Amino acid sequence: MNINFSYIIYSILIFTSINLNAQEISAPKFGKGLLNIMGKDSTWGMNFAARVQYLTTTTWMEKDQGYSSPESNSLIRRSRLKFKGFAYHPNLTYKIEMAFSNRDMSGGSNYTSNSPRIILDASVRWKFNQNLWIQFGQAKLPGNIERIISSSKLALVDRSILNSKFNIDRDFGLQMRYKFNLSKKFVVKKTFAISQGEGRNVSKGNLGGHQYTAKIDLLPFGNFKSDGDYVGNDIEREKKPKLLVGVAYDYNNDSVKTRGNTGNYMETTTGFFKTDIKSLFVNSHFKYMGLSFMGEYASRTSDDAISKNSDGSLTGDIVNYQPADFALETDILIEPTQHLHSTNLSTLQLEDYLKVTTKVIIKDINSNKEVFTTSRIAMSYIGPRKTLFKTINVLSRPNRDNIITSLISSVSDLPEEINENLKCINLISIAQPSRIENSIKIDLGLNQGISQGNLALSESDITPFAVFEVVKADQNSSILVPLNTSRDIKSYYGKAITFMEF
Repeated sequence: MNINFSYIIYSILIFTSINLNAQEISAPKFGKGLLNIMGKDSTWGMNFAARVQYLTTTTWMEKDQGYSSPESNSLIRRSRLKFKGFAYHPNLTYKIEMAFSNRDMSGGSNYTSNSPRIILDASVRWKFNQNLWIQFGQAKLPGNIERIISSSKLALVDRSILNSKFNIDRDFGLQMRYKFNLSKKFVVKKTFAISQGEGRNVSKGNLGGHQYTAKIDLLPFGNFKSDGDYVGNDIEREKKPKLLVGVAYDYNNDSVKTRGNTGNYMETTTGFFKTDIKSLFVNSHFKYMGLSFMGEYASRTSDDAISKNSDGSLTGDIVNYQPADFALETDILIEPTQHLHSTNLSTLQLEDYLKVTTKVIIKDINSNKEVFTTSRIAMSYIGPRKTLFKTINVLSRPNRDNIITSLISSVSDLPEEINENLKCINLISIAQPSRIENSIKIDLGLNQGISQGNLALSESDITPFAVFEVVKADQNSSILVPLNTSRDIKSYYGKAITFMEF
């Protein structure tokens, strides 16, 4: 199906221009869209916005202690049109967001009527009051915090590998959110969702069961400015510390896709393979004076992770539940210290220092064992104190720059040390069924240093080990074949695959 996107945009602009004379138009602030339109009778309003994001990447091959064969790729990462506003009543709001870049649309399939998935969001919301609203339509589900944050408000250029593996994205259904105060400052936000369970823009559903999602956010220090709990950076520069700690749980009943409402359809010889998939998210976000920390934990389980035909044979699809290779934990301890300083006995002074201890722990996800631990200490001179009871603001000028400089200096060699230690750790993954005959699939790829031609070892029931060769490597997965082609490939399913050269 061919679609002329330029015709669509042109039609929208023509329709808008025809109706402009009968409406009130204003230009919003920078970053708040292109124009605002308000009906003469104030029964409706609309904000129109557009966004384009570009992405350029360059990769090199490591060879003979150098780099060669650079490859670059430039693309339109995102291209969006967004309409939002209200109709009939200010409490009845709507949002429509469309995607026009190839990465955004992700292509069509038999389950989307062979049409690209242009529509991202299409929902209406009724706000009962400031604390309660209900929403109907296609929208993001209340899952991990990084996915809920808009791509226009990310702290970095794109989302993490964790998000790519575990997010529950968008779906069509019903959502409700309620917030209340436990105390004067302590805010609690609860969100519930019931959705179709197969993702956005599907035209052939419901093939499996439904999806149920619940999320609770705790804000012990009160609300963030301008809903900053779901903005990556501290743009508003919070004058007081603000913290979000939240938990989300998603249950996809009889899912027919490898990641719940995303991923591949698990097709069999008799229909679809169905399994219950449960996802757990723990979210955190901290902001203070321009400083922003965000972290999240994700876990996914399935009643039966490997897709099978009716006769028990494997289809090659597997529920995506395995996390990344390593988890990084960071503990930062900030504490004031005092030292007596004197040039002579008559001029004793109490000197203030700020001690920042940074501890980094790297764990193997599969075993939950520590594989590397290190710590750094930074001491920043604050200045003399005239009295023992003087309060100091260690994050204000002129001391702030000194603190930042000493902190960066103390951890400047940390990435190199981590890299050197991880080089000595074997990469291990679990063998999975592959669609390619007499081969296996693993969740390690180019991003983990795997490339075509690498050799790996696996346990064998016949000999102490079996040797596999990588014949294809993608960003986060690889296809391997045994050097001895007479081996029964099914006997290696579920066994550890170890790359000895890493």
